[in-house]
Amino acid sequence: QVYIGSGSLANQTCKQTMTITSKLSSQAPNKSQQKLPESQLGKDSKLAKEDEVSGAVQISDGSQRTPQGEVRNLQVYLVAVSRLMCYLARAQLGAVLPFLINDLHLTTAEQGYLMSRYASGYILTQIVGGVLADKHGGSIVIAFVIFATALCCFMIPVFAAFGIKVFGIPFFVMGFCQGALMPAGSVLVARWVLPSERSWASAITGMGACMGTLLVNFVAAPIASRCGWQAVFRITSLSCFGLLIAWLRLACSSPDTCRTLSQSEKVLLKQAGLVTEKSEKVGSASKIHKPFFNLSLFFHVPVWTVLVSHFVQNCQVYFAEWLPLFYNTYLGLTPDMAAFYLTVVASMELPARTVTKDMPDHYAKRGMSLLQCRKVMSVQGFGYHLVLCAIVAALMLSNVTSPLAFTIAFALSRAVQAFHSGGYFANYMDLTQDYVGMLNGVGNTLASVAGIVVPHFVTFNLGISSDNWLPIIGGGMVLNLLAVAMISRFMSTSSLDGAVSSCAGRWWLQTGKTS
Repeated sequence: QVYIGSGSLANQTCKQTMTITSKLSSQAPNKSQQKLPESQLGKDSKLAKEDEVSGAVQISDGSQRTPQGEVRNLQVYLVAVSRLMCYLARAQLGAVLPFLINDLHLTTAEQGYLMSRYASGYILTQIVGGVLADKHGGSIVIAFVIFATALCCFMIPVFAAFGIKVFGIPFFVMGFCQGALMPAGSVLVARWVLPSERSWASAITGMGACMGTLLVNFVAAPIASRCGWQAVFRITSLSCFGLLIAWLRLACSSPDTCRTLSQSEKVLLKQAGLVTEKSEKVGSASKIHKPFFNLSLFFHVPVWTVLVSHFVQNCQVYFAEWLPLFYNTYLGLTPDMAAFYLTVVASMELPARTVTKDMPDHYAKRGMSLLQCRKVMSVQGFGYHLVLCAIVAALMLSNVTSPLAFTIAFALSRAVQAFHSGGYFANYMDLTQDYVGMLNGVGNTLASVAGIVVPHFVTFNLGISSDNWLPIIGGGMVLNLLAVAMISRFMSTSSLDGAVSSCAGRWWLQTGKTS
Protein backbone atom coordinates (compact mmCIF):
# COMPACT_ATOMS: atom_id res chain seq x y z
CA GLN A 1 0.00 0.00 0.00
CA VAL A 2 1.02 3.60 -0.52
CA TYR A 3 -0.08 6.03 2.15
CA ILE A 4 -0.70 9.65 1.32
CA GLY A 5 -2.38 11.13 4.36
CA SER A 6 -5.84 11.27 5.83
CA GLY A 7 -9.12 13.15 5.51
CA SER A 8 -10.14 15.18 2.51
CA LEU A 9 -6.56 15.52 1.25
CA ALA A 10 -6.27 11.74 0.98
CA ASN A 11 -9.59 11.48 -0.88
CA GLN A 12 -8.65 14.19 -3.34
CA THR A 13 -5.19 12.77 -3.92
CA CYS A 14 -6.54 9.23 -4.39
CA LYS A 15 -9.07 10.40 -6.98
CA GLN A 16 -6.39 12.32 -8.88
CA THR A 17 -4.06 9.31 -8.74
CA MET A 18 -6.83 7.00 -9.98
CA THR A 19 -7.53 9.30 -12.90
CA ILE A 20 -3.86 9.42 -13.87
CA THR A 21 -3.46 5.67 -13.44
CA SER A 22 -6.54 5.00 -15.59
CA LYS A 23 -5.23 7.27 -18.34
CA LEU A 24 -1.80 5.67 -18.28
CA SER A 25 -3.26 2.17 -18.39
CA SER A 26 -5.52 3.15 -21.29
CA GLN A 27 -2.61 4.24 -23.48
CA ALA A 28 -1.51 1.69 -26.08
CA PRO A 29 2.03 0.35 -26.20
CA ASN A 30 2.01 1.18 -29.94
CA LYS A 31 0.27 3.65 -32.15
CA SER A 32 -2.15 1.13 -33.62
CA GLN A 33 -4.09 0.67 -30.42
CA GLN A 34 -6.79 3.11 -29.34
CA LYS A 35 -7.72 4.57 -25.95
CA LEU A 36 -10.53 2.95 -24.00
CA PRO A 37 -13.93 4.55 -24.34
CA GLU A 38 -14.98 7.00 -21.63
CA SER A 39 -17.79 4.65 -20.61
CA GLN A 40 -15.28 1.86 -20.00
CA LEU A 41 -13.08 4.19 -17.96
CA GLY A 42 -16.07 5.14 -15.85
CA LYS A 43 -16.89 1.47 -15.34
CA ASP A 44 -13.33 0.71 -14.25
CA SER A 45 -13.30 3.59 -11.80
CA LYS A 46 -16.54 2.33 -10.25
CA LEU A 47 -14.91 -1.04 -9.61
CA ALA A 48 -12.26 0.64 -7.49
CA LYS A 49 -12.78 1.12 -3.79
CA GLU A 50 -10.76 3.79 -2.05
CA ASP A 51 -9.51 3.52 1.48
CA GLU A 52 -10.33 6.99 2.81
CA VAL A 53 -7.58 6.96 5.41
CA SER A 54 -4.58 5.21 3.91
CA GLY A 55 -5.07 6.27 0.32
CA ALA A 56 -4.68 2.76 -1.05
CA VAL A 57 -6.86 1.92 -4.02
CA GLN A 58 -8.43 -1.53 -3.97
CA ILE A 59 -9.96 -3.34 -6.94
CA SER A 60 -13.15 -5.34 -6.63
CA ASP A 61 -11.29 -8.64 -7.04
CA GLY A 62 -9.23 -7.90 -3.91
CA SER A 63 -6.04 -6.85 -5.66
CA GLN A 64 -4.47 -3.41 -5.19
CA ARG A 65 -3.61 -0.74 -7.67
CA THR A 66 -1.04 1.60 -6.17
CA PRO A 67 1.41 4.11 -7.60
CA GLN A 68 5.01 2.92 -7.64
CA GLY A 69 6.95 3.65 -4.43
CA GLU A 70 10.25 1.89 -5.06
CA VAL A 71 12.46 4.99 -5.03
CA ARG A 72 11.19 6.64 -1.87
CA ASN A 73 11.08 3.31 -0.03
CA LEU A 74 14.67 2.68 -1.12
CA GLN A 75 15.74 6.02 0.38
CA VAL A 76 14.23 5.05 3.73
CA TYR A 77 16.01 1.71 3.73
CA LEU A 78 19.29 3.40 2.81
CA VAL A 79 18.94 5.76 5.77
CA ALA A 80 18.21 2.74 7.98
CA VAL A 81 21.41 1.05 6.77
CA SER A 82 23.41 4.23 7.40
CA ARG A 83 22.14 4.29 10.98
CA LEU A 84 22.98 0.61 11.32
CA MET A 85 26.51 1.53 10.28
CA CYS A 86 26.62 4.42 12.76
CA TYR A 87 25.47 2.40 15.77
CA LEU A 88 27.65 -0.55 14.82
CA ALA A 89 30.73 1.68 14.59
CA ARG A 90 30.05 3.53 17.83
CA ALA A 91 29.38 0.30 19.78
CA GLN A 92 32.59 -1.43 18.65
CA LEU A 93 34.72 0.03 21.42
CA GLY A 94 32.48 -1.26 24.19
CA ALA A 95 32.26 -4.68 22.55
CA VAL A 96 36.05 -5.12 22.29
CA LEU A 97 36.98 -3.25 25.49
CA PRO A 98 37.83 -6.45 27.44
CA PHE A 99 40.30 -7.39 24.69
CA LEU A 100 41.81 -3.89 24.73
CA ILE A 101 42.24 -4.06 28.50
CA ASN A 102 44.25 -7.29 28.23
CA ASP A 103 46.23 -6.23 25.16
CA LEU A 104 47.01 -2.60 26.03
CA HIS A 105 46.85 -2.94 29.84
CA LEU A 106 44.39 -0.06 30.19
CA THR A 107 43.76 1.45 33.61
CA THR A 108 40.27 2.38 34.79
CA ALA A 109 40.93 6.04 34.02
CA GLU A 110 42.15 5.18 30.52
CA GLN A 111 39.05 3.09 29.90
CA GLY A 112 36.84 6.02 30.88
CA TYR A 113 38.87 8.35 28.67
CA LEU A 114 38.43 6.12 25.62
CA MET A 115 34.74 5.53 26.23
CA SER A 116 34.08 9.28 26.44
CA ARG A 117 35.90 10.25 23.23
CA TYR A 118 33.07 9.39 20.86
CA ALA A 119 30.40 11.27 22.82
CA SER A 120 32.67 14.30 23.17
CA GLY A 121 32.76 14.67 19.40
CA TYR A 122 29.21 13.52 18.73
CA ILE A 123 27.51 16.32 20.66
CA LEU A 124 29.37 19.07 18.77
CA THR A 125 28.10 18.63 15.21
CA GLN A 126 24.43 17.65 15.36
CA ILE A 127 23.09 21.17 14.81
CA VAL A 128 25.74 22.00 12.20
CA GLY A 129 25.04 18.71 10.43
CA GLY A 130 21.31 19.43 10.35
CA VAL A 131 21.86 22.92 8.96
CA LEU A 132 24.18 21.60 6.25
CA ALA A 133 21.67 18.90 5.32
CA ASP A 134 18.88 21.51 5.07
CA LYS A 135 21.07 23.58 2.77
CA HIS A 136 22.86 20.98 0.63
CA GLY A 137 20.80 17.80 1.06
CA GLY A 138 21.01 14.84 3.40
CA SER A 139 22.58 12.50 0.85
CA ILE A 140 25.78 14.52 0.54
CA VAL A 141 26.22 14.88 4.30
CA ILE A 142 25.66 11.16 4.96
CA ALA A 143 28.07 10.19 2.18
CA PHE A 144 30.78 12.23 3.91
CA VAL A 145 29.93 10.63 7.28
CA ILE A 146 30.24 7.12 5.82
CA PHE A 147 33.60 7.97 4.24
CA ALA A 148 34.91 9.51 7.48
CA THR A 149 33.74 6.50 9.49
CA ALA A 150 35.55 4.13 7.14
CA LEU A 151 38.79 6.10 7.49
CA CYS A 152 38.53 6.33 11.29
CA CYS A 153 37.90 2.60 11.70
CA PHE A 154 40.87 1.86 9.43
CA MET A 155 43.19 4.12 11.45
CA ILE A 156 42.16 2.94 14.94
CA PRO A 157 44.50 -0.11 15.00
CA VAL A 158 47.33 2.08 13.66
CA PHE A 159 46.91 4.75 16.36
CA ALA A 160 46.85 2.16 19.16
CA ALA A 161 50.64 1.96 19.08
CA PHE A 162 51.14 5.67 19.94
CA GLY A 163 49.68 5.88 23.42
CA ILE A 164 46.24 6.32 24.91
CA LYS A 165 45.85 10.01 24.01
CA VAL A 166 46.58 9.43 20.35
CA PHE A 167 44.49 6.25 20.39
CA GLY A 168 41.46 8.29 21.41
CA ILE A 169 41.71 10.70 18.44
CA PRO A 170 39.97 8.53 15.79
CA PHE A 171 37.09 7.83 18.20
CA PHE A 172 36.64 11.56 18.77
CA VAL A 173 36.80 12.29 15.03
CA MET A 174 34.33 9.50 14.30
CA GLY A 175 31.88 10.90 16.86
CA PHE A 176 32.43 14.41 15.50
CA CYS A 177 31.52 13.29 11.97
CA GLN A 178 28.68 10.96 12.95
CA GLY A 179 26.94 13.72 14.88
CA ALA A 180 25.58 14.90 11.54
CA LEU A 181 24.11 11.53 10.59
CA MET A 182 20.82 11.59 12.51
CA PRO A 183 19.66 15.08 11.43
CA ALA A 184 20.84 14.50 7.86
CA GLY A 185 18.91 11.24 7.71
CA SER A 186 15.80 12.99 9.00
CA VAL A 187 16.14 15.63 6.27
CA LEU A 188 16.44 12.99 3.56
CA VAL A 189 13.44 11.04 4.85
CA ALA A 190 11.33 14.19 5.26
CA ARG A 191 11.93 15.16 1.64
CA TRP A 192 10.90 11.75 0.32
CA VAL A 193 8.11 10.17 2.37
CA LEU A 194 4.45 11.10 2.38
CA PRO A 195 2.95 12.49 5.63
CA SER A 196 1.27 9.21 6.61
CA GLU A 197 4.45 7.26 5.82
CA ARG A 198 6.55 9.16 8.36
CA SER A 199 5.71 6.82 11.24
CA TRP A 200 6.70 3.80 9.17
CA ALA A 201 9.91 5.52 8.03
CA SER A 202 10.85 6.47 11.60
CA ALA A 203 10.29 2.88 12.73
CA ILE A 204 12.37 1.43 9.89
CA THR A 205 15.31 3.77 10.52
CA GLY A 206 15.06 3.05 14.24
CA MET A 207 15.21 -0.67 13.51
CA GLY A 208 18.42 -0.05 11.58
CA ALA A 209 20.01 1.56 14.63
CA CYS A 210 18.86 -1.31 16.83
CA MET A 211 20.19 -3.95 14.43
CA GLY A 212 23.58 -2.23 14.33
CA THR A 213 23.96 -2.50 18.11
CA LEU A 214 22.79 -6.10 18.19
CA LEU A 215 25.03 -7.08 15.28
CA VAL A 216 28.23 -5.76 16.82
CA ASN A 217 27.43 -7.41 20.16
CA PHE A 218 26.93 -10.75 18.41
CA VAL A 219 29.97 -10.77 16.10
CA ALA A 220 32.61 -8.52 17.68
CA ALA A 221 33.70 -10.86 20.49
CA PRO A 222 33.98 -14.01 18.31
CA ILE A 223 35.98 -12.11 15.67
CA ALA A 224 38.25 -10.48 18.26
CA SER A 225 38.93 -13.79 20.03
CA ARG A 226 39.90 -15.53 16.78
CA CYS A 227 41.51 -12.78 14.69
CA GLY A 228 42.31 -10.04 17.20
CA TRP A 229 40.41 -6.87 18.10
CA GLN A 230 42.06 -5.05 15.18
CA ALA A 231 40.12 -7.26 12.73
CA VAL A 232 36.80 -5.92 14.05
CA PHE A 233 37.66 -2.34 13.08
CA ARG A 234 39.16 -3.35 9.73
CA ILE A 235 36.07 -5.35 8.77
CA THR A 236 33.90 -2.39 9.73
CA SER A 237 36.08 -0.10 7.62
CA LEU A 238 35.73 -2.31 4.54
CA SER A 239 31.99 -2.56 5.12
CA CYS A 240 31.70 1.22 5.26
CA PHE A 241 33.59 1.58 1.98
CA GLY A 242 31.17 -0.91 0.42
CA LEU A 243 28.21 1.02 1.81
CA LEU A 244 29.67 4.24 0.44
CA ILE A 245 29.75 2.81 -3.10
CA ALA A 246 26.12 1.70 -2.82
CA TRP A 247 25.14 5.04 -1.28
CA LEU A 248 26.71 7.13 -4.05
CA ARG A 249 24.94 4.98 -6.62
CA LEU A 250 21.45 4.81 -5.08
CA ALA A 251 20.89 7.65 -2.60
CA CYS A 252 19.31 10.94 -3.63
CA SER A 253 18.69 14.00 -1.46
CA SER A 254 15.22 14.81 -2.83
CA PRO A 255 12.77 13.84 -5.59
CA ASP A 256 13.67 17.04 -7.45
CA THR A 257 17.15 15.72 -8.23
CA CYS A 258 16.28 12.04 -8.79
CA ARG A 259 16.63 10.78 -12.36
CA THR A 260 15.19 7.31 -11.76
CA LEU A 261 11.86 8.51 -10.34
CA SER A 262 8.89 7.03 -12.20
CA GLN A 263 6.21 9.33 -13.53
CA SER A 264 3.47 7.88 -11.32
CA GLU A 265 5.54 8.28 -8.16
CA LYS A 266 6.58 11.79 -9.20
CA VAL A 267 2.93 12.78 -9.61
CA LEU A 268 2.09 11.36 -6.20
CA LEU A 269 4.98 13.19 -4.53
CA LYS A 270 4.08 16.40 -6.32
CA GLN A 271 0.53 16.20 -5.01
CA ALA A 272 1.98 15.88 -1.50
CA GLY A 273 4.13 18.98 -2.08
CA LEU A 274 7.42 17.06 -2.17
CA VAL A 275 8.28 17.83 -5.81
CA THR A 276 8.78 21.40 -7.01
CA GLU A 277 8.87 22.43 -10.64
CA LYS A 278 11.78 24.56 -11.83
CA SER A 279 9.58 27.59 -12.43
CA GLU A 280 8.22 27.35 -8.89
CA LYS A 281 11.75 27.10 -7.48
CA VAL A 282 12.83 30.27 -9.28
CA GLY A 283 9.73 32.13 -8.13
CA SER A 284 10.06 31.06 -4.52
CA ALA A 285 13.78 31.82 -4.47
CA SER A 286 13.13 35.37 -5.65
CA LYS A 287 10.52 35.95 -2.97
CA ILE A 288 12.43 34.87 0.15
CA HIS A 289 15.88 33.89 1.27
CA LYS A 290 15.91 31.48 4.18
CA PRO A 291 18.57 31.79 6.86
CA PHE A 292 20.51 28.70 7.88
CA PHE A 293 19.32 28.81 11.50
CA ASN A 294 15.86 30.08 12.38
CA LEU A 295 15.31 30.96 16.03
CA SER A 296 11.66 31.91 15.45
CA LEU A 297 10.82 28.20 15.18
CA PHE A 298 11.48 27.84 18.90
CA PHE A 299 8.79 30.33 19.88
CA HIS A 300 6.18 27.64 19.21
CA VAL A 301 5.13 25.36 22.06
CA PRO A 302 4.66 22.23 19.85
CA VAL A 303 8.38 22.41 19.04
CA TRP A 304 9.28 22.34 22.72
CA THR A 305 6.88 19.45 23.20
CA VAL A 306 8.97 17.37 20.80
CA LEU A 307 12.25 18.52 22.36
CA VAL A 308 11.14 17.74 25.91
CA SER A 309 9.80 14.34 24.83
CA HIS A 310 13.13 13.54 23.18
CA PHE A 311 14.99 14.53 26.34
CA VAL A 312 12.75 12.36 28.53
CA GLN A 313 13.25 9.30 26.35
CA ASN A 314 17.02 9.82 26.32
CA CYS A 315 16.94 9.92 30.11
CA GLN A 316 15.43 6.44 29.96
CA VAL A 317 18.17 5.32 27.57
CA TYR A 318 20.98 6.66 29.76
CA PHE A 319 19.43 5.16 32.89
CA ALA A 320 19.62 1.75 31.21
CA GLU A 321 23.42 2.09 31.19
CA TRP A 322 23.28 1.84 35.00
CA LEU A 323 21.40 -1.45 35.03
CA PRO A 324 24.60 -3.56 35.32
CA LEU A 325 25.35 -1.74 38.58
CA PHE A 326 21.75 -2.23 39.74
CA TYR A 327 21.90 -5.97 39.14
CA ASN A 328 25.27 -6.17 40.89
CA THR A 329 24.67 -3.99 43.96
CA TYR A 330 20.92 -4.16 44.54
CA LEU A 331 20.20 -7.71 43.37
CA GLY A 332 23.61 -9.13 44.29
CA LEU A 333 24.31 -10.87 40.96
CA THR A 334 27.70 -11.61 39.48
CA PRO A 335 28.67 -9.68 36.32
CA ASP A 336 28.19 -12.81 34.19
CA MET A 337 24.66 -13.41 35.46
CA ALA A 338 23.85 -9.72 35.15
CA ALA A 339 25.04 -9.80 31.52
CA PHE A 340 22.65 -12.67 30.81
CA TYR A 341 19.63 -10.79 32.13
CA LEU A 342 20.67 -7.58 30.40
CA THR A 343 20.93 -9.42 27.10
CA VAL A 344 17.30 -10.44 27.53
CA VAL A 345 16.39 -6.80 28.20
CA ALA A 346 18.25 -5.52 25.12
CA SER A 347 16.81 -8.20 22.82
CA MET A 348 13.27 -6.85 23.29
CA GLU A 349 13.78 -3.66 21.30
CA LEU A 350 13.93 -5.04 17.74
CA PRO A 351 10.78 -7.25 18.01
CA ALA A 352 8.95 -4.34 19.62
CA ARG A 353 9.86 -2.00 16.76
CA THR A 354 8.73 -4.64 14.27
CA VAL A 355 5.34 -4.95 15.97
CA THR A 356 4.72 -1.22 16.43
CA LYS A 357 5.86 0.08 13.03
CA ASP A 358 2.42 -0.49 11.43
CA MET A 359 0.32 0.63 14.40
CA PRO A 360 -0.16 4.24 13.16
CA ASP A 361 -1.60 2.87 9.90
CA HIS A 362 -3.94 0.66 11.92
CA TYR A 363 -5.13 3.64 13.94
CA ALA A 364 -5.55 5.73 10.78
CA LYS A 365 -7.75 3.07 9.21
CA ARG A 366 -9.96 3.23 12.28
CA GLY A 367 -10.62 6.90 11.55
CA MET A 368 -8.01 8.64 13.68
CA SER A 369 -6.42 11.82 12.38
CA LEU A 370 -2.66 12.15 12.00
CA LEU A 371 -2.46 14.19 15.21
CA GLN A 372 -4.46 11.60 17.14
CA CYS A 373 -2.15 8.84 15.86
CA ARG A 374 0.92 10.78 16.96
CA LYS A 375 -0.53 11.45 20.40
CA VAL A 376 -1.73 7.89 20.97
CA MET A 377 1.64 6.42 20.05
CA SER A 378 3.78 8.62 22.28
CA VAL A 379 1.29 8.72 25.17
CA GLN A 380 1.36 4.93 25.12
CA GLY A 381 5.16 4.92 25.12
CA PHE A 382 5.53 7.28 28.08
CA GLY A 383 2.38 6.03 29.82
CA TYR A 384 3.40 2.38 29.79
CA HIS A 385 6.89 3.36 30.92
CA LEU A 386 5.34 5.28 33.81
CA VAL A 387 3.36 2.21 34.86
CA LEU A 388 6.44 -0.01 34.63
CA CYS A 389 8.44 2.46 36.75
CA ALA A 390 5.66 2.26 39.32
CA ILE A 391 5.89 -1.55 39.25
CA VAL A 392 9.66 -1.40 39.79
CA ALA A 393 9.14 1.00 42.71
CA ALA A 394 6.53 -1.34 44.18
CA LEU A 395 8.95 -4.26 43.93
CA MET A 396 11.55 -2.24 45.81
CA LEU A 397 9.12 -1.18 48.50
CA SER A 398 8.11 -4.83 48.91
CA ASN A 399 11.80 -5.84 49.28
CA VAL A 400 11.58 -8.13 46.24
CA THR A 401 15.01 -9.22 44.99
CA SER A 402 13.98 -11.61 42.24
CA PRO A 403 16.08 -10.92 39.10
CA LEU A 404 13.33 -12.38 36.92
CA ALA A 405 10.71 -9.89 38.17
CA PHE A 406 12.95 -6.88 37.58
CA THR A 407 14.12 -8.24 34.20
CA ILE A 408 10.55 -8.54 32.96
CA ALA A 409 9.83 -4.96 34.03
CA PHE A 410 13.04 -3.58 32.48
CA ALA A 411 12.54 -5.58 29.27
CA LEU A 412 9.01 -4.23 28.84
CA SER A 413 10.21 -0.70 29.58
CA ARG A 414 12.74 -1.12 26.78
CA ALA A 415 10.09 -2.47 24.43
CA VAL A 416 7.55 0.34 24.96
CA GLN A 417 10.07 2.91 23.74
CA ALA A 418 9.37 1.57 20.24
CA PHE A 419 6.06 3.49 20.29
CA HIS A 420 7.93 6.79 19.90
CA SER A 421 8.91 6.12 16.28
CA GLY A 422 5.30 6.73 15.32
CA GLY A 423 4.85 9.46 17.92
CA TYR A 424 7.02 12.41 18.81
CA PHE A 425 9.99 11.33 16.68
CA ALA A 426 7.91 11.36 13.48
CA ASN A 427 6.50 14.70 14.66
CA TYR A 428 9.83 16.37 13.85
CA MET A 429 8.95 15.99 10.16
CA ASP A 430 5.36 17.18 10.70
CA LEU A 431 6.39 20.51 12.18
CA THR A 432 8.78 21.65 9.47
CA GLN A 433 10.16 20.66 6.10
CA ASP A 434 12.47 23.63 5.58
CA TYR A 435 14.30 23.25 8.90
CA VAL A 436 13.84 19.59 9.80
CA GLY A 437 17.62 19.07 9.90
CA MET A 438 18.22 22.06 12.15
CA LEU A 439 15.34 21.09 14.47
CA ASN A 440 16.44 17.46 14.65
CA GLY A 441 20.00 18.57 15.36
CA VAL A 442 18.87 20.82 18.21
CA GLY A 443 16.66 18.03 19.56
CA ASN A 444 19.46 15.48 19.50
CA THR A 445 21.84 17.94 21.14
CA LEU A 446 19.43 18.78 23.97
CA ALA A 447 18.58 15.10 24.38
CA SER A 448 22.28 14.33 24.68
CA VAL A 449 22.36 16.56 27.76
CA ALA A 450 20.58 13.66 29.46
CA GLY A 451 23.93 11.88 29.28
CA ILE A 452 25.22 14.50 31.73
CA VAL A 453 22.14 14.95 33.90
CA VAL A 454 21.32 11.29 34.49
CA PRO A 455 24.79 10.18 35.70
CA HIS A 456 24.95 13.11 38.15
CA PHE A 457 21.45 12.38 39.43
CA VAL A 458 22.19 8.67 39.84
CA THR A 459 25.55 9.17 41.56
CA PHE A 460 24.04 11.80 43.89
CA ASN A 461 21.42 9.34 45.14
CA LEU A 462 23.77 6.37 45.30
CA GLY A 463 26.22 8.55 47.22
CA ILE A 464 23.64 8.68 50.02
CA SER A 465 23.31 4.91 50.02
CA SER A 466 24.43 2.21 47.60
CA ASP A 467 20.88 0.81 47.43
CA ASN A 468 19.10 4.19 47.21
CA TRP A 469 17.52 3.44 43.82
CA LEU A 470 13.95 4.39 44.72
CA PRO A 471 14.37 8.20 44.23
CA ILE A 472 15.97 7.49 40.85
CA ILE A 473 12.92 5.50 39.73
CA GLY A 474 10.68 8.24 41.14
CA GLY A 475 12.50 10.82 39.03
CA GLY A 476 11.77 8.74 35.95
CA MET A 477 8.07 8.68 36.84
CA VAL A 478 7.99 12.48 37.13
CA LEU A 479 9.61 12.89 33.71
CA ASN A 480 7.13 10.47 32.12
CA LEU A 481 4.24 12.45 33.62
CA LEU A 482 5.68 15.67 32.20
CA ALA A 483 6.00 14.16 28.71
CA VAL A 484 2.45 12.75 28.76
CA ALA A 485 1.03 16.11 29.88
CA MET A 486 2.85 18.12 27.21
CA ILE A 487 2.00 15.70 24.41
CA SER A 488 -1.67 15.54 25.38
CA ARG A 489 -1.98 19.32 25.52
CA PHE A 490 0.48 20.85 23.07
CA MET A 491 1.46 18.36 20.34
CA SER A 492 0.57 19.49 16.81
CA THR A 493 1.00 18.12 13.30
CA SER A 494 0.47 21.48 11.57
CA SER A 495 3.48 22.64 9.59
CA LEU A 496 5.09 25.78 11.00
CA ASP A 497 6.98 26.61 7.81
CA GLY A 498 4.46 29.23 6.72
CA ALA A 499 4.60 31.25 9.93
CA VAL A 500 8.31 30.74 10.38
CA SER A 501 9.32 31.58 6.81
CA SER A 502 7.45 34.91 6.80
CA CYS A 503 9.17 35.97 10.00
CA ALA A 504 12.52 34.65 8.79
CA GLY A 505 12.16 36.42 5.46
CA ARG A 506 11.52 39.80 7.08
CA TRP A 507 14.50 39.32 9.39
CA TRP A 508 16.77 38.23 6.54
CA LEU A 509 15.81 41.16 4.35
CA GLN A 510 16.24 43.66 7.20
CA THR A 511 19.68 42.35 8.11
CA GLY A 512 20.65 42.34 4.44
CA LYS A 513 19.64 45.95 4.01
CA THR A 514 21.42 47.13 7.13
CA SER A 515 24.58 45.35 6.11
